[in-house]
Amino acid sequence: MPFISFLAIILFLWSCLYLIDHYLKVSGYQFYINFVERYSLTISVLQLKLYINKISSNSAFSLSYEKNTKFYEKFSKLLDIWFAVGGFCGLICFIGISIYLVYRLILDLSLFTSLLASSNDSFRTYPISFHDKFSNDTIITTQKSIDAIDTAIMYVVSKHQQPQQSGITPIIPGVNLPISQIPIFIIVLIICGIFHEIGHAIASLHCNVTVNGFGIFIIAVYPGAFTDINTQQLERLSYSSKLWIFCAGIWHNLTLSALFALLFFTSSFLLSPLYSENNGILVTEVFEESGLSGIAGLRPGHVITSINGCDVCNISTYFDCLNAIEKGVHPNGYLIDSEIVYQQTASNYDIIDNEIRCCDEFQNTTISSHLCFLYNKPHDTKELPSVTPAVEFKETLGLKKIRKKNFNFFQKKFSCFPAKQVTDLRKCFYDSKSIYNKLDNMECVTPALFNGTFLENWMS
Repeated sequence: MPFISFLAIILFLWSCLYLIDHYLKVSGYQFYINFVERYSLTISVLQLKLYINKISSNSAFSLSYEKNTKFYEKFSKLLDIWFAVGGFCGLICFIGISIYLVYRLILDLSLFTSLLASSNDSFRTYPISFHDKFSNDTIITTQKSIDAIDTAIMYVVSKHQQPQQSGITPIIPGVNLPISQIPIFIIVLIICGIFHEIGHAIASLHCNVTVNGFGIFIIAVYPGAFTDINTQQLERLSYSSKLWIFCAGIWHNLTLSALFALLFFTSSFLLSPLYSENNGILVTEVFEESGLSGIAGLRPGHVITSINGCDVCNISTYFDCLNAIEKGVHPNGYLIDSEIVYQQTASNYDIIDNEIRCCDEFQNTTISSHLCFLYNKPHDTKELPSVTPAVEFKETLGLKKIRKKNFNFFQKKFSCFPAKQVTDLRKCFYDSKSIYNKLDNMECVTPALFNGTFLENWMS
């Protein structure tokens, strides 16, 4: 989607949201007015904010304390350990990221000074004299200087082998973030933001600090959340308690990231009961140049279970079957009754997109289900050579080795059959140079694919 179109959609949605909010307020819809007053909903130009007031420490923990003091004590100790570990991890992250950013800054400054020194050397190599300022050679001399600077930059970059990148890369939608991924990006930001602020709120309540409010906001397409706590009570806390509250947000984000990373790396194990293994391979893409890329061929989502009688369990067995077929270990044709083959033989055929098309002249056939198959049919006796070449004199005396010439006593024909039904028939070895590859009243046919592909016996 172009950036202008995306921007127009965003402006249109915000305009509709603003008009709906104004209409509901002016029309006096009480349920909407109550909702706005209860959650302090405000909608302005490209901005939406939802705010929940007054979350006190007593309302969160006093009920559990009154009912079960032992449970509250255990729960409180667990929270002490939880936020203590979070404060320590947050402090380590703060020190580590500071050292890393300083290191990256030193590298960037060294690269900048190297480029500056190289550019100064280049200008000194190609100076522009007083005469050049008033001559036609000024453009040429300046171009030489620019080329020298480019050469110096390439030298510095190649000297470092890898281009140095800044430590923090901002995410800009439409620049380094595809617009198609913006919905996923927004959902991730909402989840991380809410989880982050909930950490601050729980830590504040645990340290007996009043939380004035908790809210979420959206500015244009950027979502976020915030926690409003009592700053006077926060100032009276110890340094360790402050560290717990300040680091609770990033600590919750770290645990959330670790949880999703664990789910990602163990997803194959966790989801293994929902799918079968070693029962074939899944087709994810078919190249357009392939003979099986048409309507009658394979499509993404099909599962290949065997190739010409060779069972396919996984990728390894798939390539083993292909190698075996190439060596002639497995049959490459299918046996069909001769009368049926002759009835379905096409009188004409076309080559469209490097694919044989011979089913147009038959009724009740569709391109999506039928395919052309090749077989060898013997020539009629009228078509055989009727004149025997004369034998040379040297051959009669045995002075020259007699060379035998093999005549082609067969011709290639094309028949139209439904591909899925044919691949379930009995297999045979098709030989393009022989007609002695069939049983009585049976023809050995093979898919008419001539661009380096093979028809696979597959099930979907």
